[in-house]
Amino acid sequence: MIRRAIQTLTLLSLVLGCGCRERNEYAAPPPPTVTVAPPITRDVGVELRFPSSTSAGEVVEIRARVPGYLQEIHFTDMQDVQRGDPLYTIDPKTYDVALLRAKAQVAARQADRDKAATNLERVRRAAENNAATPVEITNAEAGAALAEAELASAMAAVAEAELNLSYTDIRAPVAGRISETKVDVGNLVGQTEPTLLTRIVQMQPMFVYFYVDEQRLLEGMRNQRAQGTNDNRPPTLEVRLVLADGTDYGEVGVVDYADNQVDPTTGTILVRARFANADRILLPGMYAQAVLQRPAETALLIEQTAIQYDVVGPFVLTVDEKNIVHRNDLELGDRVGAYRVILKGLSDSESVIVRGFQRVRPQMTVIVETMTRDESEAVPSSTEDRVGAE
Repeated sequence: MIRRAIQTLTLLSLVLGCGCRERNEYAAPPPPTVTVAPPITRDVGVELRFPSSTSAGEVVEIRARVPGYLQEIHFTDMQDVQRGDPLYTIDPKTYDVALLRAKAQVAARQADRDKAATNLERVRRAAENNAATPVEITNAEAGAALAEAELASAMAAVAEAELNLSYTDIRAPVAGRISETKVDVGNLVGQTEPTLLTRIVQMQPMFVYFYVDEQRLLEGMRNQRAQGTNDNRPPTLEVRLVLADGTDYGEVGVVDYADNQVDPTTGTILVRARFANADRILLPGMYAQAVLQRPAETALLIEQTAIQYDVVGPFVLTVDEKNIVHRNDLELGDRVGAYRVILKGLSDSESVIVRGFQRVRPQMTVIVETMTRDESEAVPSSTEDRVGAE
């Protein structure tokens, strides 16, 4: 009994002791800390980059236009040739003979014409003395006309024979680089069809084709009108070329052609630039990037990492003078290195949250730390804008 009483008293004392302690209360955490920075104002030129491919000005297929055995080849594969350089010789003997035969026919027809003309003159004199009938005069005139026509036909045959003979001497119709020969000496060519012998690719100049989207096309047309031009021709633009290995081609090209309609399926227009290619560095079919430089303009920039996105669009969080967070919806421009041009939604006096925005939401109160910016901070003087990028 005594033990049980002691246990009861002990338990009662413990309960009473707990009831005398202070009650736990919830302590709100401190506001989150964020880092803010003002936007940067800089003069920025924009580089517009477009995927492009090179194309030769002319690609000419050299074919055998007359049948015959290939007698000579006058070039080596991949040689640069000039307009008029000899390329092939087809055995001309058959065509020499055909030309001689055609010339002999001309001589015979000339004799027939002279004979018919003499006969017509004789009949006309006889008619003056009433010694020839009207039928004889008509026949004589018809004979003279027929002889004249046969002579003309024979002379045309000579021209055709000379033309066929000239086709046995095949020369370069354009200057460029010649590919390998498709037919070796001794083969019969042109028998059933104009046999393909080789190709010549014009290497100078070289053309670069790329597609420009409607937005940039309209911008270029507005700039052209601002410069006093009232037509819709594309403005004269200089183009740089970045090759597949990332190096600059070095020569500056000029836009010399734009298509006359926009492709409705892609919203783009085909544009062509012409580049000098004296060193033959560019080859047809090469991949490159056409780079258009837009003039520098004053722009407002913020760090790309500070921009957030949701279903409404891009936005940043800013802090006012009372350290309250607000949302600013943005209209974005081009990229400038790690920065982004802001077209609408910000002023240069606002404090943009650049660090810690993941922990806050609009209307929250925050502790602000200001990022110190060196005004000489390396922000690129031009931005690279690739077609198809965000």
